[in-house]
Amino acid sequence: AAAADEQVAWEGSGGWVRAQLLSHFAALGEAAARAVLSGSAASLSAEYGAEWVRGWAETANFGRWASGAGVHAAARLWRARLEATAARRPSRGSAPPSAEPAT
Repeated sequence: AAAADEQVAWEGSGGWVRAQLLSHFAALGEAAARAVLSGSAASLSAEYGAEWVRGWAETANFGRWASGAGVHAAARLWRARLEATAARRPSRGSAPPSAEPAT
């Protein structure tokens, strides 16, 4: 433990950066598990960004994480809901429908 404490002795050291990354990914895993089990991506999207969450959900890494976290079955349903939500939204390049009728 003393050697580990020495590696994180100052902000910006290699040990400090590793500890920050470990903390970030642990929080991401916990938040993702809560989101998958709740059936909603809202909180995860708010924290990490909707585009990133949708992108991650499409990767093999997400499938491996879900299997390892024991939420694979719930993740399949969650991913389908996420894809359906994304399909209902207008694409980035399209303009939103006008509130005024065309003349």
